[in-house]
Amino acid sequence: MDLTHAWTPPPVIADPGRATRARIDRLSAELGSGRRADLGRALRSDFSALARAAHDFGTAEARRVALSNAADWTGRMQLAAGFVADRSADLFTRAISALGQAAPTAIGPLATEAEGSLRDMMAALNGQQGGRALFGNGDPDGAPLGAPDDLLAALRPIAAGALDPDALLLAFDDFFAPGGTFETDHLADFPVDAVAFPTGQGRAIPIAVDLDEPALRAALRDAALLALLPEAAAAAAPADRAALARDLAERMSTTAGGLTEMRARIGTVEARIADARGALDREASALERSLSESTAADSYETATRLQAEMTRLESIYAITARRARLTLTGYLR
Repeated sequence: MDLTHAWTPPPVIADPGRATRARIDRLSAELGSGRRADLGRALRSDFSALARAAHDFGTAEARRVALSNAADWTGRMQLAAGFVADRSADLFTRAISALGQAAPTAIGPLATEAEGSLRDMMAALNGQQGGRALFGNGDPDGAPLGAPDDLLAALRPIAAGALDPDALLLAFDDFFAPGGTFETDHLADFPVDAVAFPTGQGRAIPIAVDLDEPALRAALRDAALLALLPEAAAAAAPADRAALARDLAERMSTTAGGLTEMRARIGTVEARIADARGALDREASALERSLSESTAADSYETATRLQAEMTRLESIYAITARRARLTLTGYLR
């Protein structure tokens, strides 16, 4: 008996609801996320706006990093400048008190404090951010100021050799003047151009504060002078100390004013950086909102289409179940 064609498998019945269920899943996802599932359809196959937005986002992120670095840079500069100003103000008060006394016993403690302040000031002005000198216009070669011991050693014979207050002050002024010994022997070469942080569209914010600032040099000069007073012949007599007190009061008051003005300029740069960061945040928010709107799904339209697909699925089930006498569970399998 030939059984070759005795049995044939049943024909595969296509699932008429598969596409409908796929559309329901997609519309449900759109309704839940508020975003079009088909990005190409949402953008009408024009991805140029998306590409521009992605580019603008990348540029904005680079600018955000640059401005964040600029804020860190100016913040550390402001701290260092404030430290120098505070130490200089403290020395001013101590110097007027110590030099006003008839006996020279107060000069020793004043000199000790002044030397410590000088070392601390130089350490603060040698500060770095990201391996670059804060007050050396971003010089990557290390600290722009030399060692405090070398500076004091160079100034010691000058202090000892000045026989009157005027000669002492003039000698220290010459030492710290532009082109003087301090600049040539105790200040390393650093870039002339100020550090500048880009803000986009070819613009940048420069930070034009460095160790060429007269107020910073004056603060170091005053601290060094007070540190070497015990070795200065011009501070031996009470009358000379009184004259030094008068002259130093005027000089250190000028130094304090210069440091305040310098810190105000750093503050102006900080304000410009804050404004640029605020503008960048607003620009990024506008870009994000525009991109979101271009890919957003209309909730009402999506819900309407979802309801229509659900109705269509119910109709397909009803017809299929009636023909095949299936339960809903059996159909969905």
